[in-house]
Amino acid sequence: MNDCLENRNSWMGEYFQLVKEWGMKDYASHCTCWINIDGTPPQAWCGEFFKSITLHFGKFIQLFNNTETSNSLEVARVQVLTIYKEPIVRVFKALVGGRPFEISVVESPTGMS
Repeated sequence: MNDCLENRNSWMGEYFQLVKEWGMKDYASHCTCWINIDGTPPQAWCGEFFKSITLHFGKFIQLFNNTETSNSLEVARVQVLTIYKEPIVRVFKALVGGRPFEISVVESPTGMS
C-alpha cells in the first residue's frame, strides 16, 4: 500500500481523482449493479428510454452489448451506479405511443448473469 501511495501521482492520477490510505471513517457510498428491464415494447427500445429509467436508481453507466445492438428485445440490461443498499425491484407504468405498459426493473443478483 505504501508503494501505491508514494506513486499516486504517476499512472494512478490518470484513473483516480484521489488516492489516500483507507481510514476508519471511509466507506463505499455507491456501488455498481446490473438491472434487468422487462416489458419494454419494441417501439421504445432505445438507449434514451433505458437511461431515463436508470435515473430513478442512480447514474447510468452502460448498456449491455445485446441491449445496445438490439440483438434480443426480451430483457434490457443496464449497468448503474447507485446508493441503494437493498436489491432494486420496481414496477413502472410507462406511456408509449399513448398506450400504457408495465415495465419491471429487477437488479441482477450476481452481476452479469
